[in-house]
Order: sequence, then structure tokens, then C-alpha cells
Amino acid sequence: MRPYGSDRYAQQAYIEQAKRHITCLNEATEQDLKYAEKVILAGHEEAVEEFLAEVRQGR
Repeated sequence: MRPYGSDRYAQQAYIEQAKRHITCLNEATEQDLKYAEKVILAGHEEAVEEFLAEVRQGR
């Protein structure tokens, strides 16, 4: 069964709402990916610095 029945206006409203929802999900995913990239990069840089410090100290 269709969530909007046979009403053309309701169908169009449903489609527009679905488009907005997908856009919102895409934007949230993009922001999450950017944040994850920053966190991973920061962790990588920290690990590299830690490793280099150990190498310099002769550990």
C-alpha cells in the first residue's frame, strides 16, 4: 500500500519530503566523514610523532 494513497498532491508531498530526507542524510554523512578524517589524521600524526620520538631516543 502506498503511504500517500491515490491523492496526487499527497504523492508529490511525499516525494518532496523523501528528497529532503535523503539530502539531510547525505549532508550528515558528509559531515561525519569529514570529522572522521580529521580524527584519523590527528591520530596518525600523533602516532608518527611518537614513533619518531622513540627512534630519536634510541628505543
